[in-house]
Amino acid sequence: MKRLKSILFIHGNISAIIAVPAVVTLLSVVTTTLIYMMFQFVNPWEGMELGVAGKFEEFCELNRMNELFREPMNTISNLAYLFYGATCITFFRNDNNKKMRGNLIVEFPEYSLLMGFSFIYLAFGSFFYHASLTKAGQQHDMAATYAVAAFPVIYNVLQLMVGLKKRKSFAAKKNIAQVGFFTIVVIDVLFYVFKWQLNSSILLPVIFAFTAVTSLLSAKLISGKSYFVFLALAFISLGVAFGLWYADRHNYWCNPIGIFQGHAVWHILTGLAAFFMYLFLRSERKKLS
Repeated sequence: MKRLKSILFIHGNISAIIAVPAVVTLLSVVTTTLIYMMFQFVNPWEGMELGVAGKFEEFCELNRMNELFREPMNTISNLAYLFYGATCITFFRNDNNKKMRGNLIVEFPEYSLLMGFSFIYLAFGSFFYHASLTKAGQQHDMAATYAVAAFPVIYNVLQLMVGLKKRKSFAAKKNIAQVGFFTIVVIDVLFYVFKWQLNSSILLPVIFAFTAVTSLLSAKLISGKSYFVFLALAFISLGVAFGLWYADRHNYWCNPIGIFQGHAVWHILTGLAAFFMYLFLRSERKKLS
């Protein structure tokens, strides 16, 4: 446990980092489930333009077009992203209490805050989409997916810029970090604006490939240490998630009204993959000053 705290630059108890996010997420799941049970046959989405999954049953789970949640399990499972986002925000608070050097995320905790809000936006966007199956929900869902997926790539490029820079004063790093932060925000906005011009089946695999390449390149070119177990766990989680996504889309082991839904587990595992990637970036020990 002490070694893990050192790897992740954690002050205090690790359980304290995840306690509040876990409680908030659990309460959200219970509350959301109760609301669905109480107002199951209230349909606030009537008249809204449908997205792809609303026009035909894209996933295994049965479309309940006259209910509050048109895909209940695929909807509620998105609250897993809330846990990951709240944990990143807890890291932000932890890092603000005691400044440390050797890792860009820890030196500039605003990056943890940005990753946390990206997760929370994904929780909202994907929840909205699977609850309503509307075009508006689909736009938020995919824009938030791109935001979470693109964060490691942009951060790795930023890391390379800082690590390969000859002058590594705190002021120089701060300038690059600030530019990088707002670059991520602008790119996230562009993902939302141009969502319908982007092909996710091509763009997402490209982003994941660039994530792997830039992560390995950063570790290779910049002296320091990285905890590669987190990187491996990220891509293992992502691989299993894609397997379940494929099986769900093609109705393998499909029970349309069952509690277990492959796409719901996809939400949990893709969030876990992105969170492991965040932990990998946090674990990097770069000689930045």
